[in-house]
Amino acid sequence: MKRIEYRKLLWFFIGFGLFFFTRTSTFIPIAIALGPIFILRLSSSQKPFKGILITLLGFILVMQIAFWTPINFNDLFPGIFSFVRSLLLGSIFTLPFIANRLIQPKFTGFFSTLVFPVCAVALYYLESVYGPFDGVIIFYAYTQYGNLPLTQLLSIAGPWTLIFLISWFSSIVCWAWENDFNLEKTKKGIVIFLCMAIGLFLYGGIKVSPYNFDYKGKTVRIAAAVFQKNPGEPTHGIDKILNERLFTPLQETLKKIENATKQAALTNSKIIVFQEFSLIIPEEQEKEAISELKRMAKENDIYICIGYVSMPKLLEGEHKVFMGYMELSDEEEEGKNIALFINNLGEIEAEYQKHNLVFGEGTWVLEGPGIIPVVETPFGRIGIVICRDMEFSDYMMQTGKQNADIVLAPSYEAVKSLSITYAQMLRSIENGFSFVRACGYGLSIAVDYNGKILSSMNYFTTQNTIMYTDVPTKGIRTIYSFIGDLFAWLCVTGFIGYIAAAIISRVRKKITK
Repeated sequence: MKRIEYRKLLWFFIGFGLFFFTRTSTFIPIAIALGPIFILRLSSSQKPFKGILITLLGFILVMQIAFWTPINFNDLFPGIFSFVRSLLLGSIFTLPFIANRLIQPKFTGFFSTLVFPVCAVALYYLESVYGPFDGVIIFYAYTQYGNLPLTQLLSIAGPWTLIFLISWFSSIVCWAWENDFNLEKTKKGIVIFLCMAIGLFLYGGIKVSPYNFDYKGKTVRIAAAVFQKNPGEPTHGIDKILNERLFTPLQETLKKIENATKQAALTNSKIIVFQEFSLIIPEEQEKEAISELKRMAKENDIYICIGYVSMPKLLEGEHKVFMGYMELSDEEEEGKNIALFINNLGEIEAEYQKHNLVFGEGTWVLEGPGIIPVVETPFGRIGIVICRDMEFSDYMMQTGKQNADIVLAPSYEAVKSLSITYAQMLRSIENGFSFVRACGYGLSIAVDYNGKILSSMNYFTTQNTIMYTDVPTKGIRTIYSFIGDLFAWLCVTGFIGYIAAAIISRVRKKITK
């Protein structure tokens, strides 16, 4: 094997090795900017077909390892599902690299460095809206959650700003590398990029400076409550609970809710948020449960936001289970996944039905209409959503357009992963609201409108069941809440323009031959 082939093999392992650490729950933020440099360099050093094939293989391999599910021969579905999912994810992440490999050689100089970021934003945006993995959680932005100045770019054009900048950085470094880091050839381009990046960092730094988020005296204390499993209590996945209608004991659970509500009221909390699936009850118990919740809110002079599921009972007889989910007969109906918001007078301010359901959740509950309620309260304008709704930038834009100051999200995680919370909290930066997430089997968190973490509570590392936070009562308006996904669509237009220009260039070369 020649030396050059050893070098390319090294690029392969470095590039995809770094990218692997952007797919794990314990991710390394800088890896998402460094990994693509080596992947782009490897791809450009090969002939188009070979470069594309190697890139596709690398991404699929990374996804298979990151999301590996051991094969159980008694139940093959989870393993098959994991394999197909990883195959699709790997293919999706490969798309901008394929586009860059085919289009970028048609252009020269600094202008060619824009091909990769434009393709990345365009293709990832289209996938997030129309693809099989709806939402933006699988993409780059959430990996930078701890870098406050950098994540403020989300307030300009949503996650696409950050994806563009990170991709452009990778493209710039690769371009300089291909030119042997010759400053005579690359100096102007590097200076342009640095000026742009420094300007954006200054914007972010100024936005998160103490001068811009001094909210002393303008806060409301909000409690976020979850339910810990009792010692010796069997652990059931939410799929088993809903499949078999393992309803929560109503009176016992209401007692827990009332105790938490009283405790929160004693600490001068004005609002308490309970986790998703706080109650899983048959629909005939729904009125009784709501009546009790109203009483608790009024007696304790506190606002209550709680997530619960109301389900019709199953008809007698055997039910088929397909792909791990129970099939209902034509006579049976799905339930509802609801977030209820009750004021301190015991009146219902909002009833929200979850819209963005997790894969398979639609076999148990109906999809909501997709209208986010934003309620006027003495503590600002408060919006109500449930868990996965926060993974959709375009969906959560409703809150920005309605000038929401605070968003409450009863939540529950089906898998042990903190990165989901980190992804969801970025919606607060995009739309300028503070965010409180009460999360069972996950990370509860409260952040302000700049994404600054005010408090957090890890279900797995604490015995506490209530988190208290003083949350700003006034949000801010952001550019993104006004312009929406305009920047993403401009990149889609640019991507189409690049394709057209590449085709025209190829046709001209054939004509001149």
